Amino acid sequence: MALPTAEELFDTYFAPWHPPEEHEDGNVWLRPDFEEIELPPGAHIRVLDRLTPEGRAAAGARVAGMERAAREDWPALLGVSGEPGPEWLEAFDRWATEERVADLLKTARPEQSANPILVLACEAGALTGGLLLRAHPGMQWLVDWPYWNSAVFDLNTRTRLHVFAWAVRRFASGGADTPLLARYETALKLLRGGPPDPAL
Repeated sequence: MALPTAEELFDTYFAPWHPPEEHEDGNVWLRPDFEEIELPPGAHIRVLDRLTPEGRAAAGARVAGMERAAREDWPALLGVSGEPGPEWLEAFDRWATEERVADLLKTARPEQSANPILVLACEAGALTGGLLLRAHPGMQWLVDWPYWNSAVFDLNTRTRLHVFAWAVRRFASGGADTPLLARYETALKLLRGGPPDPAL
């Protein structure tokens, strides 16, 4: 079974959960891996935030909840232990073979929010974001809704990293060629002033 493209995965398993008005506005699409954001001089990053305080709190709670879920689920799923670190991403990459992803797709029902494609991708995105925040102090979540549109943001480089989109692409055709661990390491290199890597 050939795996779908990342855009096809997003359109099938994520897009239906976006509010109708976002479909009408054309705002339902898979985010890029990263974006360099232009901010006016002296502008606060709040200008990038389109949520109300209540919406921000709800999105933040869902992101935090998915990271907790990964901490709870991945030891049994992947055989990892201890505090999450890059080795958890490496274990996820080893586990997410094309055969396993194809098997997940056979049973994943898009109309169910607990389908394994959505859940595992969101766990992976949230955990990756949490690892980036701990590895590169000064970064923060820039949450959005649905919560899988949230990104990790670095003010110094004005870079927004769409970690949930990384996870969607990891499950897609060709995903094994750009594993999560490689994306994570490339992002840290970029944020720390290293040359850009075409893999990100």
